[in-house]
Amino acid sequence: MMKVNAAWNICNFRRPVVEALLADGHRVTVLALPDDSVPDLERIGCRVLQLEMSVKGLNPVQELKLQRLFPKLEGRGLFS
Repeated sequence: MMKVNAAWNICNFRRPVVEALLADGHRVTVLALPDDSVPDLERIGCRVLQLEMSVKGLNPVQELKLQRLFPKLEGRGLFS
């Protein structure tokens, strides 16, 4: 699972990591604010879930809501 504030971040900076994980047979879930790069991530095999968060991330109440989402998602690792 990869959590970022914008999906384009994965395409631009983490794509080789994602492709290597997928090539090794891992499932990759991206939690991100949606943007134009979501179809590209889905095309290479990622599952993309819309992440409701503030880009600035300074509201502790909103961050706690986000933390409650993680146990509901299956996975063995989180890249943030």
